Amino acid sequence: MKKILAVILAVLVVGGAVFCITSQTKTTSITDYAMNTVIFVTVTSRNCREDALAVVDEVRRVESLMSATLPESDIYKINSAKAGTAVSVSGEVYSLLELSLEISKKTDGIFDISINPLSELWDFNSEKPSVPEDEQIKKTLELVNYKDIVLNPEDKTVTLKKEGMSISLGAVAKGYAADCCAELLKKRGVKEAIIDLGGNIYVVGKNKTIGIQTPYEKRGTYFTTCRVSDKSVVTSGAYERYFTKGGKMYHHILDTQNGYPSRADLKSVSVVSENSALADGLSTAFFASGEKKARELAKKFTDVEVIMLTENDITVRLTD
Repeated sequence: MKKILAVILAVLVVGGAVFCITSQTKTTSITDYAMNTVIFVTVTSRNCREDALAVVDEVRRVESLMSATLPESDIYKINSAKAGTAVSVSGEVYSLLELSLEISKKTDGIFDISINPLSELWDFNSEKPSVPEDEQIKKTLELVNYKDIVLNPEDKTVTLKKEGMSISLGAVAKGYAADCCAELLKKRGVKEAIIDLGGNIYVVGKNKTIGIQTPYEKRGTYFTTCRVSDKSVVTSGAYERYFTKGGKMYHHILDTQNGYPSRADLKSVSVVSENSALADGLSTAFFASGEKKARELAKKFTDVEVIMLTENDITVRLTD
């Protein structure tokens, strides 16, 4: 499950440009592509270009571990194994799987990485997506249950109980990559940077203003902003990836209970947190759950801020 995130930076940057800030530091912005999304990185440091390129390399490293389509990745190996087979994975992948299952438990299964067979059935990335038959959806739903993912902490193995099950970390992997990139830059001595992985924003530094895109409006139109320091802002909404059929819109955020696109009463949900992987997963879960349920679920998580835009264009802010 991949989400399309529409957080727009309210900070002026010039793609590919390098310009002097002081006699010792410079700023550079570079654009690349990985994890099926556009990467946009702006770094201010003495070795800004090298630092920015290191971010791109780090994203590709995470992708090699967590992609569901690269044969060398741990996720690909898990999905390719027979049901009941314990598959050894790296410590990083194991930890992210633990986080994913924790989110699943706390959100009552609204967030579920085992939704991958259902996402493949809908195939929103197809040039000509279509609505699956109801019987196909019901059959595929039998494979969706995070409780059928078994983790063994002693030997770092993962087992899928049912034949035909598969998982995807698409709802948390870009957030995790952003976390890794931010940590990498800090270790390199960088004190000011903005990492944008397809809308998963991580701000390294203090007091940056991030604008939240107004759904269905021209890019750069914000319904609100937030100021963040050394935190991530991740947004989920139905308006970026969808298709219409018979005058009805079908978006990519699926309901784990009925197998169809969620019919929540929200236009978008943004989550602000120091943990971008957590924010990534929660933005999806809260959007799918709807405003009332999201309010309830948000109480289970500490150190997160939630910004919701309702279907009536009312901005709701929740803090712990």
